[in-house]
Amino acid sequence: MRGRAIAGFLVKLVPLLVLFLGPYPIIEPVFRPAYLLATEICLGTPDTFGKGSTLRFEKVPPEHAQNVSGRDVVLRLGNRTTGRQKEILLKSRHAWQPLGFYFALVLATGTSLRRRGWALVLGALALFLFTMIKLTVLVLVAFSARGLGTLELAPWIRQGLVLVEDILIGATTPTLIFPLLLWGLLLFCRSDLAVLRRGENQHQPPSDRGDESSSSLQSSSASDSLHSSASSSTDQAGSPSGGGRDQTG
Repeated sequence: MRGRAIAGFLVKLVPLLVLFLGPYPIIEPVFRPAYLLATEICLGTPDTFGKGSTLRFEKVPPEHAQNVSGRDVVLRLGNRTTGRQKEILLKSRHAWQPLGFYFALVLATGTSLRRRGWALVLGALALFLFTMIKLTVLVLVAFSARGLGTLELAPWIRQGLVLVEDILIGATTPTLIFPLLLWGLLLFCRSDLAVLRRGENQHQPPSDRGDESSSSLQSSSASDSLHSSASSSTDQAGSPSGGGRDQTG
């Protein structure tokens, strides 16, 4: 029974993954403007990363889109005091992939609609926060470098930020692990885990349950017959002794 449930989940999951992660050029015109607006609101305030720091998220111009290998967002960093600037090219698809993967996981799970709805809302907020944390680490590393220099960080702090940047942005593993963790934490509860631990004994087909009930009835009838035969034998054994006492009296 558990194997059938897993197989049914995978049958639902594969087309949903294709739907959410495959045709990104169709989703891009809607997702990229929302991504640019959200990042600009959260991180684009002047002097957030040191005095004189400026930060803007912009769309890559169409004439340069073919030369940046899929990077469609440019992060422009600047220092108003020194006039120095730096550009970092990003892919909005990298922000969509964990979100689409999480949506596919939740929609393929056979839980109630209410639980899946709450999981979609809370998971989307958590993944947005995760994306903002990645971008914040990226910006902190850039503004603490010698080129811009709006932030002064201790060497060990900057080295730690560089390490975190390599893990969160350079590798694709966190992009898959974090949605999986959210899926398990937000969609399942203790009762679901208890059902899984009980195993297949709680999901037997009706025929097996009928066999168990018939066997239990047979065992009970056998015990009753043994009980009655034992009582009859004791009655027969007690009748002669009673007659002997009457005769002597």
